[in-house]
Amino acid sequence: MTKPIIQIKQFSVAYGSIRAVDEVSLELHEGEIITVIGPNGAGKTTLLNAVMGLIPSTGFVLFQGGNLEQHTVAGMVARGVCLVPESRELFGPMSVEDNLVLGNFYRWRVGERDQRQLIESVFQIFPILKERRHQIADTLSGGERQMLAIGRALMSKPKVLLLDEPSLGLAPKIVHEVLQKVSQLRNNGISILLVEQNARGALRIADRGYVLEMGKIVLEDQASNLLENQKIIDSYLGVGKSSV
Repeated sequence: MTKPIIQIKQFSVAYGSIRAVDEVSLELHEGEIITVIGPNGAGKTTLLNAVMGLIPSTGFVLFQGGNLEQHTVAGMVARGVCLVPESRELFGPMSVEDNLVLGNFYRWRVGERDQRQLIESVFQIFPILKERRHQIADTLSGGERQMLAIGRALMSKPKVLLLDEPSLGLAPKIVHEVLQKVSQLRNNGISILLVEQNARGALRIADRGYVLEMGKIVLEDQASNLLENQKIIDSYLGVGKSSV
C-alpha cells in the first residue's frame, strides 16, 4: 500500500456542547479514493470543512507525515489540498474560462506560469467546458456547474481533493458521468476524499470507505466489502436507493 498523504487522528469539531465530529480517525493514501458516507446530519460536511481549516477543530491533521498545527485554508492550498464545497461557489456572472483562471490565482501569485497548460488539461478532462468556455457560469446546467467547480479546483494543481457531495441535485445519468470523472482523476495522481449521500455511487469508485454516524466512525472497510455488507445495504443501498 502507498504512503498516507493525509492522516486525521482523534479529530473533533464542537458547536457549544454538541460534538458534530467526535474523535474521528481516518487516512487517505497517495493515489487513492476514500469515501465517507452516512445519513444527513452525520457530520460529513463539517469534517471536510474542518480538515480544510475553515472551522476550528481539535485533534491532529498530518500531511505527508508532518503534523499541521493550527492549519489554515491558505496553508492547505499551499500544500496542495483543495476543497470543492457542496455549494460549488462559482463566480456566477463570470465565464467558464474566467472561473478557471481564478482557480489558478495562488499558483500565479507564487510565480507559476502554467495557467494555459492547466486550462487545457481541464478541458481534456471535461470537454464540455471547452465548448462552454465563453458561457456565463450561472447559465450552465447542474452537471456542467459541478464539472466547472472541480475543474477550477484542478487549476491549483492539487495533490489532494476534498469533494463534498458532487452528485447533489443532479439527474442520475449526470451523477454517473460526474462520479466517473472523479474516478479518472485518480489516474492523474490525485488523492481524493469524497463525501457523498449517494453511497452506492461513491463506493463503486472508491478504494475504501468510512461510515459516519452522529459524528463517529462506526465502520470502515474496503469499498467492495461495504457494498456487500448487509447493514450498509439495509441502511444506504436498499430498495429505492440510487443504483448509479
